[in-house]
Amino acid sequence: MTAWHPVLAAHEQTPGVWFLTAQTGAYAAVRLIEIAGDRGYRATTYAQPRRFIGYRRTLRSGCELAHQNWIKQHGPHPDPATIYPNLNGDRGAVLASGASLTTWEESASSLEERR
Repeated sequence: MTAWHPVLAAHEQTPGVWFLTAQTGAYAAVRLIEIAGDRGYRATTYAQPRRFIGYRRTLRSGCELAHQNWIKQHGPHPDPATIYPNLNGDRGAVLASGASLTTWEESASSLEERR
């Protein structure tokens, strides 16, 4: 059985232009372009004004890039400073506000003290 790929959601409206569609309508456009003799694909959002997503060398990867961008629009957008650890050696993550999260050991010991 073959797996689904975003290129299956692409419909070529005019030669060299594909629109990726879902049940709610079109969500991205992938256009065949040529720059200095090199051919590739430019992915943009479908909604006006169109927002640039990126360039890819193949239609398959261009559709995948556009689809990943669309999927990201439906999820949470946490601040990277709150989800990545602080690699300065203190073993705690740093929040965007500058406050430091406690380490696991400190959290565990404070829970035991509360009991």
